[in-house]
Amino acid sequence: MRKLRYWIRRHFGFSQREVNAFLVLIGLMVLLTAAPLLFKWLSRPDTDSFGSQSDRQVLDSLVADWRQSSHPPGRSGSLGYRLSLCGPSTPTT
Repeated sequence: MRKLRYWIRRHFGFSQREVNAFLVLIGLMVLLTAAPLLFKWLSRPDTDSFGSQSDRQVLDSLVADWRQSSHPPGRSGSLGYRLSLCGPSTPTT
């Protein structure tokens, strides 16, 4: 570590205080660069908690309820709007 400080001081012409601050900033940059990878590694979900049979049954029932409620009987799914092409040089009425 002493050789690194000496090399930085001689190469860049820093004072001892500047060398210490430079090393702290380099350390922070390394930590911030590695933070997303460390966060992914630390927050990896437990594979046993996902994909169980009871979870699948609950999700399937929720999807079935969602499909039934999104298309009630008697409606075609259309909102009643008529879409038409619009030309930029033609006036609208």
